[in-house]
Formats: sequence, C-alpha cells, structure tokens
Amino acid sequence: PGETFETLVARFGEAFESALGKNELFPTEIRPFLPGESRSRMAFLLPETYNVTPGEGNIEELVMAASALWMKKVGKQAAHRQLEAAFLLERAIVASLVEKEAKHPQEGPLIAGVIRNRSAVGMKLQIDATIVYAWSLRGVELKRVLYRDLEIDSPYNTYLHEGLPPAPICSPSEGSWLASLEPEEEPFLFYVAMPDGSHLFSRTFSEHSEAIRRSRKAFDSSHK
Repeated sequence: PGETFETLVARFGEAFESALGKNELFPTEIRPFLPGESRSRMAFLLPETYNVTPGEGNIEELVMAASALWMKKVGKQAAHRQLEAAFLLERAIVASLVEKEAKHPQEGPLIAGVIRNRSAVGMKLQIDATIVYAWSLRGVELKRVLYRDLEIDSPYNTYLHEGLPPAPICSPSEGSWLASLEPEEEPFLFYVAMPDGSHLFSRTFSEHSEAIRRSRKAFDSSHK
C-alpha cells in the first residue's frame, strides 16, 4: 500500500504497465467500468503478498490475482453503491489520498469525510500528499511541505486546483478503499497532523487555527 505508479513500473518494468492495459486480466464484472489509463487501473489491484509462477508471464498472473482480490474485498462493497466508471475512479482517487494522509487506519473514514465535505462546499482540498506526489513526478523528494512547495504548477496540486487530482497518487489498501466508500458522517472541514501521525479535526477555521497552534506546540516539544 502507498506505492506510486512510477515506483511500481520501475520495480516490475514496462510489462506491468502493459498488463494493466489488458481488460482480460481483470474480473469480468469490473471490465466495463475500468479507467482507460494504466496509472488509474493500478488502484484496482489490492496490495498483498502474492505467489506467482517465476518467469515470463508472471506480471500478468500478478495483475489477475491482485484484481481478483480487489473484486472480492472491495468491488463487492462498491457494487452495493454504484458500479459506474466515474464513481469508481473518483473513489479510487479518494482512497489513494486517504492512504497517504491517514497514518492511523481508524482515521481513514474521517479524512475521507473531510474530502467529501470540502468538495461539497466548493473548497479546495489542500492535501499535502498531492504536493509531495507532484514534486516526485519531477524527481524531487519532499520530506516536509513548505509554503514555497505549494506553488508547483501541476494538475495534482490540490492547493492550486479545485476538486480531486486526475488520477490516484498511490496504490490504496483495502482499508483506504473502504474508507472512501464509507466516509465518516462528521461535519469536519479541516485537519492538522500531530507528532504521532494522528490528526486534530475541526469544523471551523477558528477551531482549525487553535488546532494548528496545538500541533506546532506539540512538534516543538517533541523536537527538544
């Protein structure tokens, strides 16, 4: 979970990207709704440990096994809601954002809820993980997002552009997928990270400002 399309292609080679483009390697039920792009199809492979036959063709075997498990663990849940191409791609993108933002799995539905709430009121998502990914596409690894980093001209910059990025930014886990399908029904619009990776969630900007103050104080204390 959390691997980017670029790191997976670097690891498995062009055969991986090619295999993602073959509809016949995916479960029959999902084929009509798959995104066209390989980088988006990556999200429909469930991260897990797979046993595949050594040698030529093992990448196709991997795609078949991982997409079958996705259908079993996630696809059946999605089918209860809305099995449409646009809906599934949207949920895949949200799941990838949750994967990168939620260091504690129990916070996944809350973060998915913030994404839904901000989208509903027309707020930019302003998710740091999209900035990190945008810079990674240029070969720059960010350890920490600074204000100057937010100016990058990229369709993945959710500080600059409204709505979701154009494709998933990583491979989502089962938990992140399920969080994207069932966001928490809370009125939160903001969250800020704490030193242990958890987040403080807020409903208003004034609450968020206080949460930021608490977060900075906690980080300062942890660095002493």
